[in-house]
Amino acid sequence: YGDWSSDVCSSDLGVELALAAGVDTIEHGMYLHARPDLLDRMAASGTTLVPTLSCYYGVGPEGRESWAPHLVELANRNLEAAGATLRAAVAAGVPIAMGFDWAPAHRAAIEVVRLVEHGMTPRAALTAATRGSARALGLSELIGTIEVGRLADLLVVEGDPLDHPEHLTEPERIRLVLQAGTPVGGTMLERRLG
Repeated sequence: YGDWSSDVCSSDLGVELALAAGVDTIEHGMYLHARPDLLDRMAASGTTLVPTLSCYYGVGPEGRESWAPHLVELANRNLEAAGATLRAAVAAGVPIAMGFDWAPAHRAAIEVVRLVEHGMTPRAALTAATRGSARALGLSELIGTIEVGRLADLLVVEGDPLDHPEHLTEPERIRLVLQAGTPVGGTMLERRLG
């Protein structure tokens, strides 16, 4: 496969092929800022971009002690490109969903903070994490919004994540987690059980 397979996985050729095949989402897509025509096609078709910024942080700014220097350099370049793509995608009207392509999984809320750091408003980033992700998964009839008839997957946070998205990353601020209406976590539940 040689160069062709790497192009299909990470470049605009891969996105062109994916869009022609009618995919629902594009993950990463970090170089799409250089192809506004593809962003326009994504917006027109409703194809969702899942930026997954955290993987670049994990190898780049946060991983420089653990990864080979050339990989750190590549991750830093990709992070810069991914930020430019996110801003261009939002401007083009491309639907955005939150995805977390790193570990540990319980730190996924950092992705909301990073979406904001790279140009989304806190409201738009939270919408990407909820309604946008539900839509991308084909689950918007069940989750992603607070409406009658939806599953009650809710998070109660001390503070306003619209003013301070980082509150979502602070476990002591997560007061209650409801999954399908059932309390499954949070400081309120821990106090009650303790």
